[in-house]
Amino acid sequence: MPYLVRTSGPDKGMSWPVQATPIQIGRSTSADIIVSDSAVSRRHCEISLIGGKPTLVDLGSSNRTLVNGEPTSKCELRAGDELAVGPAVFLVINPDTAEEGFNPGDSGMTHTMTISPSAGLLLRDEQEAGQTAGRPKTVNDLAELYNIGRQISQASTIDDLLAILVRRLRARFKPATLWVGRYHSADKDLYCYSIPDVGIDGAATAPINAMKGALAEEQAKLVRGARTSSDHEIGFPVLVAPLVVSGGPIGALALALEKSSLPLDDGDLEFLFALAHQAAPFFVTVEREQKLTRDVERLRAQTGESSTLIGISDAMKSLRTQVREAAETDLNALILGETGTGKELAARMIHDFSARANDPFIVLNCAAIPHELMESELFGHVKGAFTGAHQDKTGRFEQANGGTLFLDEIGDLSAQHQAGVLRAIEQGTFHRVGSEHETRVNVRVVAATNRDLNAMMRDDTYRSDLYHRLNGFEIQMPTLRDRVEDIPELARHFLTLGRERAKRPLEGFTNEAFDHLQKFSWPGNVRELKSVVDRAIALCKEKKIRGSDLVVTPQLDVPASASAVSAAYTPRTLSEVEKQHIADTLQECGGNVRDAAKILGIGRSTLYNKIAEYQIKA
Repeated sequence: MPYLVRTSGPDKGMSWPVQATPIQIGRSTSADIIVSDSAVSRRHCEISLIGGKPTLVDLGSSNRTLVNGEPTSKCELRAGDELAVGPAVFLVINPDTAEEGFNPGDSGMTHTMTISPSAGLLLRDEQEAGQTAGRPKTVNDLAELYNIGRQISQASTIDDLLAILVRRLRARFKPATLWVGRYHSADKDLYCYSIPDVGIDGAATAPINAMKGALAEEQAKLVRGARTSSDHEIGFPVLVAPLVVSGGPIGALALALEKSSLPLDDGDLEFLFALAHQAAPFFVTVEREQKLTRDVERLRAQTGESSTLIGISDAMKSLRTQVREAAETDLNALILGETGTGKELAARMIHDFSARANDPFIVLNCAAIPHELMESELFGHVKGAFTGAHQDKTGRFEQANGGTLFLDEIGDLSAQHQAGVLRAIEQGTFHRVGSEHETRVNVRVVAATNRDLNAMMRDDTYRSDLYHRLNGFEIQMPTLRDRVEDIPELARHFLTLGRERAKRPLEGFTNEAFDHLQKFSWPGNVRELKSVVDRAIALCKEKKIRGSDLVVTPQLDVPASASAVSAAYTPRTLSEVEKQHIADTLQECGGNVRDAAKILGIGRSTLYNKIAEYQIKA
């Protein structure tokens, strides 16, 4: 039976059997496993046996559940998988196949030869080494180790690392079966990863004792007559090697070699030992990187920010792929899309996944800065450059040196400032306002706009040379109406964030509410959806948000199923529009002035004055 073992926090070392009845993890006191942290949702995820396989299902948590460092909505779990729920980390194990203790004297090994770290790897003459025909030369082995090292240095997940090791070990040894075991300090035992793309459960047949022995003695071994944890003899010779770093044991490699394999000699053992020694630090590095990713996500959640582009639609899968591809280059990027689609979030992810991630990410909204101040905002100024310049100021380009500068609403940049930005991008230099000194920077520019830059270039209102400089990598943000299937997940995400701030113990949405949300075209996209959910949190009087709690701004949004032809225009003054909007909002709030004022974004006294002015019956 598989178990879930907690490897961090106050309950470290505790375990829970995975059965048909789900194990629920969350912040709620009714959860089976309680994780008291603001990054964890009340009902975060659950784990149960589905079709006999341990399966994780995320319950719409705001910050997702990470499996081996990757955000996951639902997946089948394998032995050795690591789950992160906020700061809490769990390991999936199968103790039925793991033996108690770690006793190298009870390893079940016979007829062994060993190699220890002090033995080294020697270059020997081929004839002196007694190599059999067809056996690679020692120099070739070293070249192979070099190539493997280059490949595993690029691995970003444990699965990637395992896939590389499995592929190279199969090519070198042609084993009948192979295993990669992980030593876990929580219970000082060894558990085997399920090897991707091999189709075996590594823990089911692994020579656990032989692997423990190699790890305890820090020696590579050739074992004849090795036994599985269920005491069945493995009919093939088994090569085992420890994965050890200076900080302690990591795990072990094991290969069962078919009798038809080429004759073995100590060169095979040397090669496996050297490969294990080379791979061990990368397991530590990848796991540390995954932990840092979890910590960053948790910290962002605590500040109300999430770096995850949420959605299961094909459009969002394609977007995430584009973002990662853009991050792998150092080209400038141009993000296009309607307002409210999350262009800044995509830009931030490009930065976070890039080689510049440890350097600044600086944001400038080009539409929010007055024309006369834009040059100073972009490039800075020196003291006395103009009236009010009482001290030197560093501009956004200089602040972003080494990192990424995100220029939002780049389509609103004037012709004069377009020329300045173009020069800074092309030459990497600029002058602060009032200075003759040239400043040089290394900045990657990611720009975004909801305008049609091609039309602007045809009208000669936007520079084509700046457009081509910015458009090294173009990303088109999908609208919310093009990914309606993502609306429930987004709504749950905004509910989790909003109810934390509002201190409202809401449990979720009714099915009717989701149907209601999916009927509209959402011209304001994700930003508008968030606003509607925030209003619903304020209005809802039940445990779950209903369709009647969801107030979409009148005259702004229409049902997605409605005709594209709008109704005839009816002239109305701003006062008439305001009066009608206030009346509609009060009606939705059941006459509650406090709730209506919160939705309208005005004070209660102001609303009372408006009610009196327009003679609205509250």
